[in-house]
Amino acid sequence: MKVTVSSQRIGWHKYPGHPKLGNLHRHIFYVWVTFDEKRSREVEFFEAQEEVQGCLDDLKLLSCDESGLSCEDIGLHILRAIGCHSCVVSEDKENFIHVNRADLVSNDILS
Repeated sequence: MKVTVSSQRIGWHKYPGHPKLGNLHRHIFYVWVTFDEKRSREVEFFEAQEEVQGCLDDLKLLSCDESGLSCEDIGLHILRAIGCHSCVVSEDKENFIHVNRADLVSNDILS
């Protein structure tokens, strides 16, 4: 079984070197985090959601600093921090990245 929780944060970032996105700009970052569950209620929705929100708070997406965090960076941070099965991150619900723990471990990206 799998359990998925969602969260969102307004955040600022930039894409260094890109002609249109190189300046700091605003998005709403949406995340969906999926956990493996072996038995009913092993993962409690609200506790899992709070854990995800804590990860987003750690990233300081709300600060208008020189952040260059991508959706991929956000997903990798969440995977490393809470050991979930997978994570989907979107800018403004238009484009999505999907990071899967099994794929990452096989490519040594998490090490």
